[in-house]
Amino acid sequence: MSAPGSSIPIKTLNTLLTLNEYSHGRACLVVSAGAEWCGVIGQEPERRVRAAREMVEILIGASTNDVLNYEGELYKGAPWLQCKLGN
Repeated sequence: MSAPGSSIPIKTLNTLLTLNEYSHGRACLVVSAGAEWCGVIGQEPERRVRAAREMVEILIGASTNDVLNYEGELYKGAPWLQCKLGN
């Protein structure tokens, strides 16, 4: 399980691919827009959903052999070190 704001996409992908190697191709990942604690700290639901969508786009794009140049609304530039979820 991974939620935007708790891990950067490239780190998540690296962990997933490592687990996939150790498990002989049986690893899987669930990307979530976050839980109730996100609301408690003031993150808007729309931005959490956008961040989850962008995270999935990055994970899919980065898992190919092509160069990924991603510029989303929340994730910008390589290596996607920051996701601005706040207002």
